[in-house]
Amino acid sequence: METVLNSEQRVARAKLAADTRWGKRFDWESSTIDDGLAKLADLRSEAERGGLILQRRMSVERVNDAICYNPDCKRGADGQPMRIDIGSGRFAGSKSRINNDTGIMETAYACSAACYLYLSNNFKHSPATEREPIKEVNPDVVNNEAAVSKI
Repeated sequence: METVLNSEQRVARAKLAADTRWGKRFDWESSTIDDGLAKLADLRSEAERGGLILQRRMSVERVNDAICYNPDCKRGADGQPMRIDIGSGRFAGSKSRINNDTGIMETAYACSAACYLYLSNNFKHSPATEREPIKEVNPDVVNNEAAVSKI
């Protein structure tokens, strides 16, 4: 049976969830610098260990074949998309890019020169997000509030 919550109950439940979630995290603000540095060293070692394990797994679990990137390519058996044997190197070309959403490298392959033209035109990096314009800085004006309070 479903429970219907009113607005106060939903707010209370959301606050409890946020407190529970953030309660398990390291308190960077109030901990000592030595404790923070020790925690940071632990995080770095864990990230490095995870990176090494993933790199080893990716080299062991190599992809041996791929499908031609061109969706109109029907050069395979029975009009199916062409399967490319990557290990043999018998493909017209490939391109790689980093997916901006996931940060993971993506590679696409083409079976022929015509499909490589399609790949070159359509497999591009997505545009980076627009950056804020650089503000002009007057060297005579101090922009640091901490420095202003010392003057």
